[in-house]
Amino acid sequence: MRHDFYAVIHKALRRELALLVAEAGTARTPSDWRAIAGRLRSVELVLDEHAGHEARFLHPRLCEIDAKLVERIDRDHVLLEGSFDAALRAVDGAASSGDADDRRRAYRELASFVVRYSQHMLVEELEAMPAFWSAATDAELLEIHARLVASIPPDTMGSFLSLMLPAIDLDEQLELLGGVRATAPAPVFAGVMELARQILSPPKYDALDAALGGAS
Repeated sequence: MRHDFYAVIHKALRRELALLVAEAGTARTPSDWRAIAGRLRSVELVLDEHAGHEARFLHPRLCEIDAKLVERIDRDHVLLEGSFDAALRAVDGAASSGDADDRRRAYRELASFVVRYSQHMLVEELEAMPAFWSAATDAELLEIHARLVASIPPDTMGSFLSLMLPAIDLDEQLELLGGVRATAPAPVFAGVMELARQILSPPKYDALDAALGGAS
């Protein structure tokens, strides 16, 4: 299987955005909506970082392959920023008022953003990644990925891992954490395993730990 830039991070984003929409569907009190607003702002940081990674590391090579596709993806990013801002304003409105109309408006705006963002991820998965595969070697894809990962500060990496680890299967977890173990100092890897222990269910963490040879 060839390297896929989008598979793991998109699983993470789909899971988190779906959970947010589900939570918004049951939110009733201003306190409920304030919690959603806080979580949405945390997601915003990850979305912004992800888009920045694409622009700095993926798009220069993709532009050599299909410049028009990059232009379309860049336009999508601008439109998605507007859709996200509208959703966040609506959620903040529901948090302030608690009014039923504001709650319905917030739910619809958030759901609308998630639909648009989901469509955007499919463009990257079904058009951008095959374009990379058609023109770049495996070694080149891995080198781009390594530079991208190396650019992520530890705190930001923790935010990404918190979303990714619960969203991916055991094979993907092993590939992800195997890479961390191979390149990071032992204390860093130990910290990542502790994060995994905190956010995964005990059976899933135990399976991961066992597959890594009792890394913890």
